[in-house]
Amino acid sequence: MTDATVGEALVRALSAGMTVRVRQVGPHRITTGSIAKLSSYGPTYTLDIKPSVLAPGDDVRSTLYGGGYGGVAGTSFAAPLVAGIYALVGEARGTFDPAILDSVIMGTAEPQFSSHSHYSEGAHDFLSVAQQGADLVKSWEAAHATTLVAPASFAFNDTTNRVSSITLSIKNTADTTVQYQLTHISAKTLYTLDQNYTTRGTEEIDAPVQISLSEDTITLSSGESDTIIISASDPQGVDLERLPLWSGWIAINGSDSTRLTVPYLGLAGSLRGAPVFTPGIKSVLARGRFYEGNVGEGSTVLLRGPPDTTVQHTGLSRRSRARVILTHFVLALGSPEAQIYVVLLDICPDAEIKPIALELDLKRSCVPKTSIIQVGEFQTIGQIANSPFRYIGGRSMKELWDGSLSSGQFAPPGRYKLMARALSIQGDRNIPSDWQVAETTEFVVAYEGTGSAGSA
Repeated sequence: MTDATVGEALVRALSAGMTVRVRQVGPHRITTGSIAKLSSYGPTYTLDIKPSVLAPGDDVRSTLYGGGYGGVAGTSFAAPLVAGIYALVGEARGTFDPAILDSVIMGTAEPQFSSHSHYSEGAHDFLSVAQQGADLVKSWEAAHATTLVAPASFAFNDTTNRVSSITLSIKNTADTTVQYQLTHISAKTLYTLDQNYTTRGTEEIDAPVQISLSEDTITLSSGESDTIIISASDPQGVDLERLPLWSGWIAINGSDSTRLTVPYLGLAGSLRGAPVFTPGIKSVLARGRFYEGNVGEGSTVLLRGPPDTTVQHTGLSRRSRARVILTHFVLALGSPEAQIYVVLLDICPDAEIKPIALELDLKRSCVPKTSIIQVGEFQTIGQIANSPFRYIGGRSMKELWDGSLSSGQFAPPGRYKLMARALSIQGDRNIPSDWQVAETTEFVVAYEGTGSAGSA
């Protein structure tokens, strides 16, 4: 990037037929044509295609705070660029109809290859639609496109909920008759889970989907439209338990030099039946905000407790005075909703229960039956504060717990364990079997100032 004076001098020199040599000063190198590592993957929990398109957002040459130029990155560059493209294309076309803008912007976008492949190596070297959506935006082509497609993208869902066929509409708005050739471009298939059912990384495999088109050639006069029926079947020889995500594009090439691609995506296997929590990984509890060691089976932890319990209890070792517990549940896929319940292990004898117990009693190391909330096979006293959690990704779900519940009360001193319950992707929250469960070890809760704890 140069200032105006240098730019004008370069233009004059080139116009005069002079040879211009440029020497780059400094280590900065601008790379293009690859997707940034910070860019997010799709699809959505309903297997819709997101991201929709690609735009420059990494290693963008820009002014820097304090002066000078440098490479900057973030969706704060890509997102406003795409918003501006939509605005300009809408103005150029004289319409802001979202369906039309999606059609021309996504349809004219350019699919990107894997960083290690070239066009000559074949269609299977295209990056997954889950990573690039409809691909790299091309605003001029979008503004001047004369062929409209609907929908701008389509999803076949997973094997259990497979859409049998999808109707693709093609309309010619050019002034002349156009003949269209329709072909299928397959992208790399991705294993969502590795062999240990975790989500770290994605393995690319050559397993193209089987696509069927009702027609591969159509001719449309000016203003005429037609429809194509498209169906898909899962790739052969793939491991369904690892949830292979397949995708590609329907390429539409017109005799008037029209070049459009319509992305599609589907999944082999069942999201609803897939494990939410990573199999074989134990859910653990840690002492303190900064992971001061695991909470062992049956050990006692001194928690902060309600605001009025301020006296330090001296019956516990320093290691037991965590003040908070750090929960750690490992999710393989993520979930639309996750809940963490406090499961009680000490129930007060009937003789000790008050006739009407409206609040939990912090002076008694047990819970009355009237306060029990049955969740599946578990007897709980409710969820921890801040629970439930919505739309969490495949990651370690870590939450701090000081003994407080979502009801605003605190769990009485006593023996507990925590139970995380997560809704399967595409599951029905009203169907108990669609919730998956993970448990921690048993532990003992005591509070500062209550005098209700044993030794560590």
